[in-house]
Amino acid sequence: MKPIETLRRLVSGFLLHPEELQIDVAPGDGSGTLEITLRAPRGDTCRLIGGGGKHFRALEFIVGRMGVKYMQPARLLPIPRSDFGPLDKNPKFEPKADWPKEEIIELLREVCLACLNHELLQITAADNGEYSTKLTVKVSTDEPLRIVEEFATALRELFDDIGKAKGRILYIDMLPVLHPDGELAADAPKWDAAKGDWANAGLKDFVPKGPKKLTKPKI
Repeated sequence: MKPIETLRRLVSGFLLHPEELQIDVAPGDGSGTLEITLRAPRGDTCRLIGGGGKHFRALEFIVGRMGVKYMQPARLLPIPRSDFGPLDKNPKFEPKADWPKEEIIELLREVCLACLNHELLQITAADNGEYSTKLTVKVSTDEPLRIVEEFATALRELFDDIGKAKGRILYIDMLPVLHPDGELAADAPKWDAAKGDWANAGLKDFVPKGPKKLTKPKI
């Protein structure tokens, strides 16, 4: 399954011992759903889960989206406890002027193409101060707003730590603003930060109010 390679590159980006990462793929309970298990040394096991489970929820969502995209239902199983390797702490963030900008953008592009319904995609980078960069992902107006919002949340959680591991503070923004011809849509939904909701969104794309939580896509 090609998405597994993408998943490995994504997860390796924020681990201290990526060479020790194991990805097991097994058929499910007869439903046709692949079951994905991530295994790592003790310290990296904590990173796979993330504070409050944020990394696991993000990866769970992304694995589900990959299953939808490639018409092979898949789900991420709970991260198993590890009894090998060091229980190392996260290193202190050290900004780097020579951070691998193009490498990270290419990884972001690869993950987006493995998860979104449409391959229409533009990524731009804008530095915000000396140590941080905003990556804006423009996607098709045909992408469901719920998916765009939840996918953006997942990417922010993961690329925040990927960026810090590479010496950069990153923020991901995702906007469904591209027509099929690649041109910007003047009437595309826009995120209203003040209201915490999409503006100009039709009822069919209604995004529920309240705290935004990652949910597994329906398969």
